[in-house]
Amino acid sequence: MDRPTIVTFPLLSFDAPTHYLQPGWAIQHMIPLPSLADRRRDVARLMPGAPIPSGVALYEPPPDPTTLERMIAMRDLQAIVDPPAGTRRDDVLAALATPVLDAADHGDFATLDQAIRVWIGVAHPFARCAEWSVRRLSTACSLHVRATDLWDSTCTGGVIRTALVGYTVWVGIGSRLRHIATEPTFETAEARLLDAVRMCRIGTQRTVQELLIGWSDDTPYFSATIATILSLPIQVLRGPMTSAELPGARSIGAGVSVGGSSWDLPVVAEHRGDLVTRWPERVTWDDEASRAAQRQRQADGEARARARR
Repeated sequence: MDRPTIVTFPLLSFDAPTHYLQPGWAIQHMIPLPSLADRRRDVARLMPGAPIPSGVALYEPPPDPTTLERMIAMRDLQAIVDPPAGTRRDDVLAALATPVLDAADHGDFATLDQAIRVWIGVAHPFARCAEWSVRRLSTACSLHVRATDLWDSTCTGGVIRTALVGYTVWVGIGSRLRHIATEPTFETAEARLLDAVRMCRIGTQRTVQELLIGWSDDTPYFSATIATILSLPIQVLRGPMTSAELPGARSIGAGVSVGGSSWDLPVVAEHRGDLVTRWPERVTWDDEASRAAQRQRQADGEARARARR
């Protein structure tokens, strides 16, 4: 599928024909640099196959700022941090400008240079990714947020807990926990968990691609793309039988513990394709001891129940 052509034109100096040129696809600036206003430009998308209009140029990233541009920008930043007499200080802008100015004062110009480039006009990543029918950057961002919200903890991993016999398998974490099965060994439990997470991912990927239909396969999606969602890492969390044995749990008396939830469980394995990283040292309990303690609690409970009859 043909992608839109990314173009630029001087800001506020070009009457863009709206039917085949979509303006406003630049990364939004956070820090204004009014002394460099004459350098500013709009980043737009041109309909695939359309000729480039007069006064419009193919997009090129802004060049590295010159020494003079840095000096001018630093004066603007200083005016934000320490405004002239009679001018009200914008504390939000000052909080953004201060670290940039401090770094530049110490010879680190990376964040200053990026602020200058963004002020001049840098194409947003979605400019190349979004389908032409998505006419505004705000719409593209909204669609992408909806797509990433589909990726919940059932797609990132799950929990394996010690059971009286074998191990219970849960996909997801916290409120998204969903019981899958009970397996006789940790190895079979882990395999069942991985299969369940992969099935959740396949469904999520299908829905994402339907929502972002026509978008480039290279559209960013967390640390992957919408075409490579299935390659994102899968985390395996592991826990004992009771909250009292969990990392982060604390006793509040009368044998009751709080603070131990699936979020507190240690990640004991991470699967990235064929690469598996394990942290066995994070298991701080003994499975057999955990089972024995649960059997004793059950026996004590049954004894108390008989005593009350």
